[in-house]
This record gives sequence, structure tokens and C-alpha cells, in this order.
Amino acid sequence: MPAKESFTINLQYSIDRLTDDHTININDELTQFKNEKFFKDSLFIAGELSKMLEDEFDVIFPYEEIYLIALNITDKKFYEASTGNIVIDGEITRLVEDILLSIKNTYRLDFENDLDIFTMLVKHMIPLKIRVINGEELTNPLLEDIQNQYPFAMTIAKGINPIIEKYFLKRISVDELSYIAVAIQLAIEKGMKRDRRKKNVLIVCFSGNISSRLFEYRFQEMFKDSIGTSKICNYTDLINYDFTNIDYVFATVPIDIDLPIPVYQVTDQILSQQVSEEIQTMLDLSSSPLSNKFSPNLFFTHVRGKSKEELLKMMCDKSKLEKHVRDNFYELVLKRESMLQTTYGNLVALPHPYETASKETFVCVALLDEAILWGKEKVRAVFLVAISDNKNEEFEGFYDEFFGFVLDKDNITSLLDNQSFENLLRLIK
Repeated sequence: MPAKESFTINLQYSIDRLTDDHTININDELTQFKNEKFFKDSLFIAGELSKMLEDEFDVIFPYEEIYLIALNITDKKFYEASTGNIVIDGEITRLVEDILLSIKNTYRLDFENDLDIFTMLVKHMIPLKIRVINGEELTNPLLEDIQNQYPFAMTIAKGINPIIEKYFLKRISVDELSYIAVAIQLAIEKGMKRDRRKKNVLIVCFSGNISSRLFEYRFQEMFKDSIGTSKICNYTDLINYDFTNIDYVFATVPIDIDLPIPVYQVTDQILSQQVSEEIQTMLDLSSSPLSNKFSPNLFFTHVRGKSKEELLKMMCDKSKLEKHVRDNFYELVLKRESMLQTTYGNLVALPHPYETASKETFVCVALLDEAILWGKEKVRAVFLVAISDNKNEEFEGFYDEFFGFVLDKDNITSLLDNQSFENLLRLIK
């Protein structure tokens, strides 16, 4: 939220309190700046502003409310002293650090060195702490829009509520969490712009052939700014090839088998200008981060008569057979379920472990013929999400497309009507 808008909302909140004869208390920890010159300037401005508001709204501002206005005036960088150092409540610092660490451990999104989100969260936590002390809550008129447009960010925000409770001894409302979700969403989008990764390609040609080696060399040189890694194999290796983390196949030989990723048939091994431009266009396109996260071996259809716990146990056990996950994978999923609602309406549940517990990112799917109760909601489509603990893997794009897919009502309706893996692949493309 822009600083001006946030400041205006806090002023309105003060006026509402005074109109309703409610008082607030400022604890000793928040009065540590009262003798600082930079804060005395803010306090003077707050006093003059309160006089104007008293005349306009026929209220009397006590010292506590004026002090709170001064805190809001100085919360840009919270609070920047004349030395240029940023002075921050130690408890708030630890809280924000714990929040960022939790996000990193659970979703492998590393915001710990992002000063922007750190500052945004600190600036929000200061007035939030005051509201908690005084038993107040901030409402958000944009709550429904934020929930609909930023479902993943809201999921993260809800997941950090226990951390906030540990510090403030109270869980905060979904309205308060939605403001935190906006800061998280901004950090996610910033990461997506920063981490547009290069594509990993597989070149298929006649192995050992001199012209094939020349083609590989020319290909790597021409597209080195767009390629992360390039590997080479012959046609017979394709059947058992592991396409994990491969974005495109470029082949100089005919490919007559179905592959899980896009194939470009190179008819001109000299790589003429026209062919080069076509290849560059492909490399510039964002391949779907979902394309290799689903597997037919972890896609279960027409599941019947299982409770939430039984279904999760089955999905976790199957995942352990197919993927490298930790032994306590099921227990970690249950721990997250005990802390956070993982239903999203539209008969969808998105369970996931409390922390990363897999060598690779994957999604296990279970589609039910009859809905089962998942907490307070009914569910027919369950997507068990496991995030890789690989620090080099990027997740912002995956989360964006995944949530866009599973929260689209038409996609879920189609998938439940036609419970086939082929239909899933068609829907995610």
C-alpha cells in the first residue's frame, strides 16, 4: 500500500476512535524515540495536524493519539535518525526476520536480502503492534479483491499467523493479513522480473558425427545469451531420457515419438538467419513452469470413500515411492494442515508440507467422484504440492501459473468431468 494511503487510513482510524470515546495506550518500548530530534520534529508536525483535525471533526486529540500520528509520520524507513542509521524496534526486527525465514523454508522463496519487503513488513508491524495492544483491528476494503487476485500471497500470509501470535500473543484477522499479503505479492512479482531464467535445451542428432558436433557448437555460440545448459543425445537415448529441467528439444533428426516438452525440428543445420530467428523466438517464450511437475504415476482418478487423513496418507505414500521425499513427509503435511486452511473453494484443496521436504518440485493429484469434508469445506480435487529444497530452482513462475490453473473454475470442472492425465496436460498448456 502506498505510504500516503496508509497514513490517511491511520488518521481516519484515530478519528473513529475519538468519536467512539476509545482510548489507546503507548507502551514504554514505543516511546524510546521521544527525545530524539528527528522524532521531536515529527511530534511537532503531528501536533499541528491534530489541531486542524480537531476543528474539522469536533474531537480532542490526547497526547497518545498525537504520538501515534508522529510514529506514522516517521515510519518511512522506521525511524531514520540524523546519523542516517535506521532505528527499529528489536522485537519487530526479529519478528520480520522469522517471517522471512519461514517463507524461505516452506516455499523456497528467499526474500531475506530484499530490503523493500523487509521495510514494508516492519512499517506494517509497528502500527499492528499498537492495534494488538489496544485490542483493535484494521479492516481492509480491498480484502475480497486481494484474496481473489493474490491467492498464493494470501496463503503465505495466513501461514505466518502463528509466528505473529508468538510475538504478539494473538492471532490477527484476515483483514490484517491481507495487507501483509500485498507486500508478499510485490516481492514475488519483483522476483519474477529479476529471475527470468535462461532455457535448458536438449539437442538430438547423430552422435559422433562431425556435422552434429559443428551444429552443437554453432547452436551454443549463437544462443549463449538465452541458453542455461545444453545437452546432446542421439535418437535412441530419448525413450529413457529424464526431461526434468529441460525446456526444449531441438532435433536435426526426425522425432516420431511423443515427448513431454516442445520439440523444434531443425531442417537447416547451418542455422540460416530465418531458422535462427525462429529458434530465438522459441527461447524468448516463457515455457510453462508446470509442464514437468505432474506425473501419470502421481495422478489418481475416481478416488472413492476416503477421509482427508486417509487420502493424504495414500498420496504421501505414493509420493515416497515415486520421488525422493523425506521420511516424515506425511507428518509435515499434517503439521501444515493443523496450522492452516488449505481449501480454496471450488472443491479444491492444496495441501503441502510445513517445510520443504523433497529433492524436486512435483504435484500429486487425486480426483474424487464424491466430495469429502476437508475441514469445513467439501473437496473433490486435491493437489499435494511438494517444493524442492534445491536453492538454484526458481519458483515464482511456478506458483503464479499453478495457482492460476487450480483456481480457475472452468479448469477444475473440466478435470473432474474428464479425469485423464491427457486432459490435465491440455489444461496446463
